[in-house]
Amino acid sequence: MRNSKLKMTAAVAVGTMLSIGAASAADLAARPYTKAPPMVPEVYTWTGFYVGGNVGAIGFGGNAIHQCTSPAGVASGTGCELVPDLGLNDTGVLGGVQAGYNWQSGRWVFGLEGDIDGTGLRGSAGTSGVFPVVGGGVTPSITVTDTARLDWFSTVRGRLGVTSGAALFYVTGGAAFGGVQASANYAGPVNGFPSSVSSTRGGWTAGGGIEWGFAPQWSAKLEGLYYDLGSVSSIGTSVPPINTFTDGTRFEINGWVARIGVNYRFGGPVVARY
Repeated sequence: MRNSKLKMTAAVAVGTMLSIGAASAADLAARPYTKAPPMVPEVYTWTGFYVGGNVGAIGFGGNAIHQCTSPAGVASGTGCELVPDLGLNDTGVLGGVQAGYNWQSGRWVFGLEGDIDGTGLRGSAGTSGVFPVVGGGVTPSITVTDTARLDWFSTVRGRLGVTSGAALFYVTGGAAFGGVQASANYAGPVNGFPSSVSSTRGGWTAGGGIEWGFAPQWSAKLEGLYYDLGSVSSIGTSVPPINTFTDGTRFEINGWVARIGVNYRFGGPVVARY
């Protein structure tokens, strides 16, 4: 009798387990297998307008070149002193704003950017002594003082770049402009030739940089440029007017710019890649 009860209990347990297994199998069959959707990578897009600010350093790289005209109207004529060229190699700070527009096609980015910066660039050079004179002889001891400054600097440039993820590597070039002030003085024992000039100069610039999209609609850049604004001359007559020579300096206004900047881009910064 006891064995019969044990057999009956075992049969009921097996039947219950089989019923649960069948129900679970039916439930799994009713649920179709669904694979998790793949991750869709996002790609930074550079197309659109942007504005931003920049700060950095700017340097002079040109020379201060002596200019003398004799009473006969001849440049470096008889009686003119032969003063060597003096280098303008000073460095200053700059800072300002920029704005532009980019077009992106695949990995290539084409852009146009304009900027304007105020600068603290001041250059000076000087020498003193006795110098040879055209036609023979030497000067009395004279002191030469040249100074130049660039009050503002602006560019309008095209940009061509290639992207790598959220990074943009680019080359750039175009027109450059600047506000130049310069002065020169050739002072001897009895007279001098003081002069000054203020001028807006135009020229060209070229360089390159890298820009990184570090957040939605925001990017940071590191940029280096070479600029050449031509030259400006500061020429004076004798003070007091004891002769009719003119003396002065031609300043070569060229050099380099190294700056960092931040841009805010209007429009959506990322697109999905399928």
